[in-house]
Amino acid sequence: MVKHSVKYSAENVKIITIICGSESDLPITKSVVSLVPPTKAKITVHVISCHRNFYELEILVKTHCGYVDAVIGIGSKALALPGIVAAILQANFKDTPVIGVALGEPESEAFLAAKLSIEELPDKSVIVDETGNCYAGCEGILQAIERIIAGTLPPPKPRTEKPVLMYAFKNF
Repeated sequence: MVKHSVKYSAENVKIITIICGSESDLPITKSVVSLVPPTKAKITVHVISCHRNFYELEILVKTHCGYVDAVIGIGSKALALPGIVAAILQANFKDTPVIGVALGEPESEAFLAAKLSIEELPDKSVIVDETGNCYAGCEGILQAIERIIAGTLPPPKPRTEKPVLMYAFKNF
């Protein structure tokens, strides 16, 4: 069982959105969210695959995620979800923090792929810990929630715009 490590203050209640990439991520997410008193954080959990349901994800992010204190993207394998959420928010001029949490059996290919998908984002738009490691497992979910509540997330990294090269090459 995961134990709380942050002392909660009487400040305002945080609003957190969690997006799971698959329904299989729901049991671990529910078990952690159930540990958080609703007097400290109001947490809404969604299940949306960014690969299979991009349109629905885009609608959720545009209409909801720009108005919460933070978004947590959870999943395994090629975990593009947190980076895509951060990109949609940025494209819509929202600076909501996005945290990625890798799930899976430690040292499994799915887990390592999820970690690298977060840690190797070129623009560092998804928040990781101070050592450069992404949050992982149920402990990572709880750490992310506790840091949001305590207001101790690291500051967001500024995004570096790169020029778009439309039709950069053609063979005709």
